[in-house]
Amino acid sequence: EFYLPEYVQLLHQMKSRVSTLTLAEIEEKGGYGVLPSSDEYGSGPLPLIRGKDLTGGFLVIPHDAPKVPVTYLSRQSAKVSPSEVLLLIKGATIDSPRSVGVVPESWHVDAIVNGSIYKFRVKSEVNPYYVCAFMGTPFGLCQKKRAIANTGINYNDQESIRDFVIAIPDMEIQNQIGGLLKLGSEYRERSARLLKSLNDNLETLVVGNFKIEGLEEERRELAEWLNSHPQPELRGRNDK
Repeated sequence: EFYLPEYVQLLHQMKSRVSTLTLAEIEEKGGYGVLPSSDEYGSGPLPLIRGKDLTGGFLVIPHDAPKVPVTYLSRQSAKVSPSEVLLLIKGATIDSPRSVGVVPESWHVDAIVNGSIYKFRVKSEVNPYYVCAFMGTPFGLCQKKRAIANTGINYNDQESIRDFVIAIPDMEIQNQIGGLLKLGSEYRERSARLLKSLNDNLETLVVGNFKIEGLEEERRELAEWLNSHPQPELRGRNDK
């Protein structure tokens, strides 16, 4: 299965058209998360991010994230830090587009990732948002799937992970693609908040304490946010 034609063809197509580096060559520091015991769940204040919590974009702590003891913050391989790239490396959804993520640069919350996630920081000459976007494409996901082909288990070991090949265009292109991922993540987060607000407003309408002023304020805030986040213009290779 390692030599399935679709895997070989995708990787050959990429390597023949763009410059590539292995993850080991762009990685500054990386490692697996931790696996707290089940009896530690709920025994502390520290959110534990699981593989299923990845979205393909910005990391967001879900409301149902287990809480574990704060002592796990001392495990640097598990502690979440700004601009780190996250890869789900275990389980049946290992090749899903949602099996990757990136920590926004504005991150300021104490949290850790569990052992089904490999997280790493890239060197300064590489855009982490671009790397996240690339790993969510068929070129990135097929390598995760391919790495488990001969193991018998749905698990990427560190040697295989560090052998992943990543297309490395010039920084201008990396920044443009990474910027689109950032913008898409911001729209997704805003959309989630709007849906929650919609549900809250419907609930207050039913119970009889709905206030139109609150809805109008939210509409004004949305209009201001949209004005400050214009739709990006995609440029082709030959555009000036």
